[in-house]
Amino acid sequence: MSAYRIRPVGPDDAVAMLAFCRAVGAESDNLSFGAEGLPFSIEQERAALASFAADPREINLVAVDGGEIIGNCHVAPLKRRFAHRAELSVCVRSDSIIKFFVDSHVYTFIVFHFISPFCSIFGTL
Repeated sequence: MSAYRIRPVGPDDAVAMLAFCRAVGAESDNLSFGAEGLPFSIEQERAALASFAADPREINLVAVDGGEIIGNCHVAPLKRRFAHRAELSVCVRSDSIIKFFVDSHVYTFIVFHFISPFCSIFGTL
């Protein structure tokens, strides 16, 4: 079993992110897309990832195993009057989920690596 690592996602990950979305879309009926993945071109995905990376209020991370994206976590503030609230999404490929949960104690991991930095941006922790 190889070790995965967590890192920020960036524009250079566009192709891998689109492949990841096709993979998880094929595994679940609980996403807003299916096996076709996101309806974006590589350039559109690259631009979206660059936008996420440029916003200091957003956190977008990937779990990578052997060069392949196996998980993604994105935290973003809501708009305008709801900017004190945030949206959190976590998605992990089904063939990696047991490894991800067991190896990282994912609940603790999410709080300390995703929620705490996001809250510190807003000064709420």
